[in-house]
This record gives sequence, C-alpha cells and structure tokens, in this order.
Amino acid sequence: KKGTTVPGGYREVWLLAYPVVITMVSHTVMMFVDTAMVGRLGVTELAAVGLAGILTWTLFSFFNGLLISINTFVAQRYGANDRRGVAVAAWQGLYIALASYLVTLLISRFTDPLFSLMQPSPEVQRLGAIYTKIRLYGGLNLFISFGLGGFLRGIGDTKTPMRIEIVANLINIILDYLLIFGHFGFPRLEVAGAAIATLIAGTISAIIYLTLFLSRR
Repeated sequence: KKGTTVPGGYREVWLLAYPVVITMVSHTVMMFVDTAMVGRLGVTELAAVGLAGILTWTLFSFFNGLLISINTFVAQRYGANDRRGVAVAAWQGLYIALASYLVTLLISRFTDPLFSLMQPSPEVQRLGAIYTKIRLYGGLNLFISFGLGGFLRGIGDTKTPMRIEIVANLINIILDYLLIFGHFGFPRLEVAGAAIATLIAGTISAIIYLTLFLSRR
C-alpha cells in the first residue's frame, strides 16, 4: 500500500535518518549563529569567534566520535532484549563523557599557545581565547548530550534528540541576542556573551537528556 513503511525500505531509513541529520546539523548551526551575531560587532570579533569556533569544534568532534559509539553498543543490547546491558552501556557513556571533560579542561590550559600557532592579531587572539575557554569549560554538557543522544538513538528514538537540540538552538539564539548586545537590561558581554549563551543552551540540553534518561519511563 502507498505510504506503508517496508522494513529496511527507503521510507524506514528516511524516518530514522532525518532526525539524526537535523541533530548533527544543529551543533554547527549554534556555532554559525554565534559567529553571525558577533559579526555585527566588527571584523575583529568576527575573526575571533570564527577561529575559536573552528578550534573548539575540532576538539569536541574527537570526543563526539568517541561517545557516538555508545549508540552501537546500546543498539546491540537493545536488539538482544538485554535491558541491563543497555543501562550498563549508557552509563559507560556517561563515565566516558566525564573523562573526556577532564581531558578538555587540561587542554583549555593551553588555549593561548594553540591560538598563537594560528598567528592572529593580538586582539583576535585575546577575544578568541576568551570564547574558547568558556566553550571548553562547558564541554561536559556537550559530552553528556553526545552520549545520551547515542543512547536514545540506540533504542530507536531518533526524534527526541532532534527536539532537544532544536530547543537548545532556540535558547542560544535568544541568549545571543540578549547577552552579546545587552538588550532588555542584560549586560553587554559581546564575544563572551556568545560563548556564555551557548554554554547555557548546552546546560539546558544536558539537563533534559539526563532527566529523560533517569526517568522511570
């Protein structure tokens, strides 16, 4: 019948895949919004956040690749109806997220030397280092999202991570507007405001993931 989902067919693959695509793109969109809004401040700020965004996402992508493997282990145990194994794999993901964050904190101590390798102007380096350090300090939130997003996809739920990331992006857009430019009584933090907005959005995202994961359902 027309519209029927055939197991393993294109429709089933599409229904599983498009939320994953949106989820992955959302992380890039968040960085793009930071860069676009900061660009209204000037070329120096734009260059700083552009370089800092590339640097931080390069570091985060390594741990994303590590944590996304949780998806495979959860899916295997879920398919075998090993519910205890599912829980064990998911918790291992959280432990790896914590270990990854400790490594990230260590790397954050070398932010200035890393920026100096790119040889930007002193002001670009100063502002870029501020953005990078704030983003790295908030790395735990992102790693939790990576790990628990993999858990949800492993049990066949690709839409919940998509919805969570859409909410996080909307929060980031609003907070960017408020904290970068200081509208509606909020402090004008400029480049630091962009990083703080993303950190807060990531924190809310991680709290939602943890709340769902720890819930009885």
